[in-house]
Formats: sequence, C-alpha cells, structure tokens
Amino acid sequence: MRIKALILAVALGGALLTGCDFLRKVAGRPTSADITALRDKIAEEEAARAKAVADSIAAIEKWRADSLAAEEALRTVPGLAFSIKSLGGIYGKRPSSKYLVIVGAFSNPDFAAKRAAACAKDGYPAEVIFFRSGLRAVGILPSDEAFFVTDTLEKLRGGTVCPPKSWILINE
Repeated sequence: MRIKALILAVALGGALLTGCDFLRKVAGRPTSADITALRDKIAEEEAARAKAVADSIAAIEKWRADSLAAEEALRTVPGLAFSIKSLGGIYGKRPSSKYLVIVGAFSNPDFAAKRAAACAKDGYPAEVIFFRSGLRAVGILPSDEAFFVTDTLEKLRGGTVCPPKSWILINE
C-alpha cells in the first residue's frame, strides 16, 4: 500500500512540477502549445477573411467609380454614344442589351451583312439594327455595363474589328 501511495505521490509531484501539459498529454488532450498554435491559425484565417472582404469592397467601389465615370463619358463626350431615340428610332427587333459598340452603319443592306459576317469571323457575333432612317448599324459586344463597353471600345478602336469612328449605341 505504501508503494502505491509513493507512486501516486511521485506522479502527482511530477505533474505539479511539469504543469498541466503532462496530464493533458497522458490523457490524450491538446497541450498548451497545441492550443496556442490552433489559436494562431484561427487568427490568421480570420485576418485573411477580413482582408478578402476588404479587397472585395475596394474592388466593388472601384468598379462603381469606373461605371459612373463611363456613364458620364457616354453623356458628355461628343460622338462617343448616341441613343436610339436621338437617331430617330428603330424598326424590328430591339438590341439585346443596353449598350452595343457600333462598328459600321450602312444604307446598303449587303454592306451591313458583309460587315456583320466579318465581325463574326473575327470572333465578335454581330447584331444588325435597322433604323427608321434606312441605315443598318452593325453592333458588337452587347453589354448592360457602361464601363465594359467604353473600356472595350477604347481597347479595340482602330483595329480590324473597330474602325476609328466606332461609337456606342444606347438602347433606351
């Protein structure tokens, strides 16, 4: 009995001298080092999530500012954009989106069809819009985002797809 008491006393004394980590380790529980590492990992993950949210908010704010600037440019830059109403209206099918880049306007229907086919061959499916005035406009890059259309027009303008005098049609 004395041996059991002595073993118990030594075990308790060792546990007291080495701290709770000894008992945790014997019991298969996480030690204070394990808990600290887990706490640090959770803090890093929370910081990463907070940064991702902040980056998303910043990207949305930039997109919003760019969109507002693009819409302002559509209203104020001469020759950049025209509305369907200001061009006398259309007959037939309306464009599929709010904005289209117009890469040519023709009175001859064959020229409009050839231009639309050339755009499609270059990877830009085209729509032909029939104006009441008799013109047929060839539109590409349909979008409901002003920033996308103005940015893409500037990138493509002057190339084989977008001649220098391309403009944006506003479907309103």
